[in-house]
Amino acid sequence: MEDRIKVSYVAHVPGHKNSKGESAPWVVKSHETGEILSSHSTEAEANSHLKDMHAHSSAFIGIKNLDQLIKE
Repeated sequence: MEDRIKVSYVAHVPGHKNSKGESAPWVVKSHETGEILSSHSTEAEANSHLKDMHAHSSAFIGIKNLDQLIKE
């Protein structure tokens, strides 16, 4: 079994818009690819979505936000 931690994180991307064209500067990004997985209008919404992703997937072992990643 591969000993690797997959992490997604919340980041602020000023000017980002969601698929409806609405302002959504808070995004959940893949740590591996940098791809935006979801976008939200508030940081709280993005963090909540990240936690939901964690709860529904065994692929996410740790939940981290950008501040935690920078500190490590």
